[in-house]
Amino acid sequence: MNRIGAHLHIATGIDPLIKEIQLLNINTLQIFSGSPRTYRKTATTNSESLKYLENKLQEINIYPLVIHAPYLVNLGSLREDVALKSAYTLENELRFLEILNGQFLVFHFGTSKTPLNEKRMIYYLDSLADMVPPGINLLLENNPGGETSKIVYLQNLINKVSKPDRLGICLDTCHLYAAGYNLRNNDSVNHIFEEADGMVKLIHLNDSRGNLGSGVDRHAHIGKGNIGLQGIITFLHHKYIDDLPIIIETPKDSPDADGDNLKILRHILGRKMVDSN
Repeated sequence: MNRIGAHLHIATGIDPLIKEIQLLNINTLQIFSGSPRTYRKTATTNSESLKYLENKLQEINIYPLVIHAPYLVNLGSLREDVALKSAYTLENELRFLEILNGQFLVFHFGTSKTPLNEKRMIYYLDSLADMVPPGINLLLENNPGGETSKIVYLQNLINKVSKPDRLGICLDTCHLYAAGYNLRNNDSVNHIFEEADGMVKLIHLNDSRGNLGSGVDRHAHIGKGNIGLQGIITFLHHKYIDDLPIIIETPKDSPDADGDNLKILRHILGRKMVDSN
């Protein structure tokens, strides 16, 4: 059975976060450890507030806990200083995740518009894999365009790392659609999971405001974008998704937005259970 959740903000405080989790009735969670648009320049240290947050998340059975790294991270940057700052940021994010007893660190490994230094990226992935504590996985998120949007590229990249078991793939449905994977087609969805070769650990569920193959990363409410409700249903009804955690990253343009999207998600998954019996 899928565990479902949302990306929520902790900037307003721990207690409001816990209240929102309970109101949404979710059992998995994704957060940023800080600003998503800055590198982490100082080492993460344990604190009373982090211990309090860990205890609260344990009390309400949040699993897995996912940290999304800042958007600036690019281990394969052609600039060595950018790659180094990215690696240090991910090292600090791992420490943050370990303190909170979390499971997944999701990060973008570059952009779809600039070339990558693959040798450099593998070097830093190797270094980070050595630091990954037991029970934690580094998850590479698929890009919305370019060569790095192909799932087979991610799979091949992970297999070049010395400890591939410490890594995995996070599939974002908006990015898949933007990269040309037609989620309304069963054969296309089968192809995605064949390319991934068992490495998918997490789903980011979003509809897309961009067209198929557009390379446009603009999330939409479930069933309200160009993937459409039938495309989301086709994707979620695939057998490989049966036990994967699902997190929505849909627009927060109204107080009820997350609740409405989760309601649709629950309905789709409920129908899947009925149809399989």
